[in-house]
Amino acid sequence: ARRSLRRPISGASAILYCKFCPSTILRPAVAELVEHKYALPPLPGPRSAGAAGSDGASETLRSFWRVKDKFDFENVGFTKTVDGHFKYLLCGECDIGPIGYYDLSDEASIYLACERVSAAPPADAQPKAVDPALLSMVEAMREAEDAKKTQE
Repeated sequence: ARRSLRRPISGASAILYCKFCPSTILRPAVAELVEHKYALPPLPGPRSAGAAGSDGASETLRSFWRVKDKFDFENVGFTKTVDGHFKYLLCGECDIGPIGYYDLSDEASIYLACERVSAAPPADAQPKAVDPALLSMVEAMREAEDAKKTQE
């Protein structure tokens, strides 16, 4: 049974970040904390003993941020549909996950695992460098827009 704790994210410090890169996952006031059990595959990399299930194939988590709309996320990717009815959530920047799940039978509830996101970006994480070609393209678009405004 799902039990809502009815504590929405609020305040500037409630931005949720990826634990592996400086990517913002979720902004304040768009999620509700709920408790229920759900088993997610383990995250990649070294893990502490006992964190995964006995076979190491999954980790049972109990606290989730429930988001009602997939467009409320800042930088989240979704896997292809698994077992015909759900998708896993991944960080949209570093592709590490799963950090939550989306049951397609309940489109108004997307669950982000509390233990798999952080209230602060990792101290040693560096943002990815922006492609210089992309920067040039954006600058050219700005210049064209400015030129258009001056002609009007």
